[in-house]
Amino acid sequence: MCYDPIMFSADTSVTIERKQISIYQKMSPAQRLEIAFDLSDNTRDISYQAFCKANPMIPAQDLKVQFLKRVLGWKLPPHVR
Repeated sequence: MCYDPIMFSADTSVTIERKQISIYQKMSPAQRLEIAFDLSDNTRDISYQAFCKANPMIPAQDLKVQFLKRVLGWKLPPHVR
């Protein structure tokens, strides 16, 4: 695989990025997918915590439903509420 020397991260050197890409290329698709799932889970958790902090007046039992409505943008079925 050819690597374009364009930096993907403003705070990471090209040398380190090349090492990181080399490590990713040696991983199996399942390993790379696991990393993607972990990043997705972490992003969701951070977003949920920020939502909770920004909405202190929403009762605790309603926070997850309101968060899901905001993130997913559709109505949840009654059994989820």
